[in-house]
Amino acid sequence: MYFKNWPFRVVPERSPDVWADRKKLFEDMNRSFRDTVEKKRSTAICIWGYVGAGKSHSLLHFRWLFENEKKNIVVYSPLPKQMRRFADLYQQGFFNAINLISLSRVAADIWAKLNPKAVDITDEMKALETVNDEIANGWIDIANAILALGRSLTISKSLRDPMCLLSQAWLSGERLSKRELRILGVSANMTDDSDFVKAASSLIRMLTYTGKGCQGYGSLIWMLDDCHYFAAVKQSQKNFAAIQQGIRDVFDSCPDHLCLALSFASSDVSKMKELLIEDLQSRVSRMIDVPPLSLQESFDFVVDLVSNDKFRSEQIKDDDVYYPYTKESIKLTIESISKERDLTPRNLMKRLDDLTARAEREIYPKKITPDFVKAYFKS
Repeated sequence: MYFKNWPFRVVPERSPDVWADRKKLFEDMNRSFRDTVEKKRSTAICIWGYVGAGKSHSLLHFRWLFENEKKNIVVYSPLPKQMRRFADLYQQGFFNAINLISLSRVAADIWAKLNPKAVDITDEMKALETVNDEIANGWIDIANAILALGRSLTISKSLRDPMCLLSQAWLSGERLSKRELRILGVSANMTDDSDFVKAASSLIRMLTYTGKGCQGYGSLIWMLDDCHYFAAVKQSQKNFAAIQQGIRDVFDSCPDHLCLALSFASSDVSKMKELLIEDLQSRVSRMIDVPPLSLQESFDFVVDLVSNDKFRSEQIKDDDVYYPYTKESIKLTIESISKERDLTPRNLMKRLDDLTARAEREIYPKKITPDFVKAYFKS
């Protein structure tokens, strides 16, 4: 095998830890995310570029970075394909994308910090008042649900505790019976879009709550990928406006600790803007373009990839950064691809995947030479 791990992926890894070249893009995205993390103020950014330009990989790489730092929480989700209202986005593109262990741990920490004597009616009432005022923004139902989750996990030490499951079900937007609602201590299920907007806002404030000695996350980064699918939603102007107004309302309700990142596959920024209502556009502070690569950028991208320790065979000499290719064969491969299609990471990956797999079958362990590349592209 030329590599100890295969480097050429058309679909990005779930947690991609390798970033190949593209230094400016990394700096732009890192600066945008760190602006929220360091200054604690909420920001909204848009990322746009050609199909296959590396937007999803970039988002997933930053999710991996932040998750490893363990100081901020990332909620990543592709835009749900079937949406009629904001409730669908909340359930499929927000709550279902939250790590439930992290959510429950934060709820338990809040309950424990606000109830130093454990189960004490006076502390419980004060805790409810604090959560209702500082997290739930006056919505007593979600304050009760958050504290029920925290209490049950703290006491039972199990996420499978019935009250834990009941709390999570209500927070997810699932419809509970009247009996279950009474047990949980809430008055009604979430039904209107306004309920789901308040729920998203409350959970963001909960996950980033650091008052009273609580150890919430520094910021929440909500990454919505594939936002070009808003084009399908836009066929119903009413649904389109309601969903995006819901996103705007969540953003406005969380002036601190939230970074909203919307990613679009679009080669034209004006077409991307057509998929955002004006109210949402006005809240976007940064636009990040992910263009196709130049010939030199493509060369640097491939060299960075194949020479990375994650993929590079341990039997190869350290100074041979081009193996299993030569410098000339990489350049020729990229030039040949550029004559067929745009030089995006996905297009490079697809061709290099096929070219290198054929070389493994036919000439391994010999290097892939310019002559082999010429023969490949002629076939």
